[in-house]
Amino acid sequence: MKDHPVTFVDATSRINAFLAFPRGNNETAKQYCERLAQRLGEDVFAEAIHYLSDIKLPATEARRHWEAIIKHRDTLRALTEREFELLATVVDYFTSVNPLLVTPITLEADTLAHCQRLMMLDDLTGLYNRRYFSAELQKEIERSRRLKRPMALLMADIDHFKTFNDTHGHAAGDMALASVGKIMRDSARLMDQAIRYGGEEFVFILPHTSKEDAIVVAERLRRAMEVHIPSDAAGDPLPPVTLSIGLSACPDDGEDPITLIEAADRALYRAKGQGRNQVCTQSDDFRRSKRFPVQLCAQCQLSDSGPSPVMAQVLDLSTWGARCELPSIKEPGKCLSLVFQDQRNQRTLPVDGAQTVWTKSINEGIWRMGIAFNGLSIPRRKELQALLELLH
Repeated sequence: MKDHPVTFVDATSRINAFLAFPRGNNETAKQYCERLAQRLGEDVFAEAIHYLSDIKLPATEARRHWEAIIKHRDTLRALTEREFELLATVVDYFTSVNPLLVTPITLEADTLAHCQRLMMLDDLTGLYNRRYFSAELQKEIERSRRLKRPMALLMADIDHFKTFNDTHGHAAGDMALASVGKIMRDSARLMDQAIRYGGEEFVFILPHTSKEDAIVVAERLRRAMEVHIPSDAAGDPLPPVTLSIGLSACPDDGEDPITLIEAADRALYRAKGQGRNQVCTQSDDFRRSKRFPVQLCAQCQLSDSGPSPVMAQVLDLSTWGARCELPSIKEPGKCLSLVFQDQRNQRTLPVDGAQTVWTKSINEGIWRMGIAFNGLSIPRRKELQALLELLH
């Protein structure tokens, strides 16, 4: 399907569209430039080169150079094993490969700022890229320490993305990645920073956000992706994709970039290992939360299993999770609704947003299950804490 030419209001908007134009995963430099020409016109290559380097070239020669610049960028990426930005590639090409730029000029301040902003953006998703993330995370940690206010870091990964790509093709994979980018942008507050970390992995910097509030944001993001139906280039629906999300917070889980990233990555690894399409935090491992042995019954019901709950025996309980025994299996990763029943004190406490973490067969007809309360609201978590204090 060919792109149709587009009319732009001014030259600047045309150059912006050119610099942000996405390249397909398997698209050669020649194919990419052909699409650019169809979409934006043959003379756009000369305009872009003049904009970035002040070199004036005829349209045909400019297009030939642009194909070479794209190939040169691929070479630099392979040699350095890192993302090589477009402006740096243009300068390196015209000074070392084809030295038409003998004395590089200094850009005006607004042009330089604009180019720097473009270099920090991911072409496919429109989110900031990893280079931006490294600098911004350090700034937010320093601000968190200075103002004594929390901040959180989400690390999200598309589940089974390789299988999705292999089944539906890389173009469909690109559409799925772009849809994650849009959902993240729509979910972000003005102060939040949504970033494509690399491949199918994304991060979200949440300034002035506690761990509890970050869990709410993460769950909202996960659910938005879960119900979103991506489509291919023809507009036909594709199978939905889901996100696994790991979460860490400053200062709870660390006060430097490496520690926070590693904590979020460990939580993400746990979310993947426990069934995917869920949110885990650095501190939601039951071994990190004090557990209390209790004598409670609980109505335990899968959120989509109809009106008949199963009665479970609670073995121990914390504000972040519980262990129960029950006569039917609930697979890891399933959402649950629970109602704890304290018969001695004649109290009940409903808990929504719970999720199974692991299950184990104890004997015939009895299953032991670990449950995480990742989506529990702050008021409900306080009620749970009050119940624990009442029982002990």
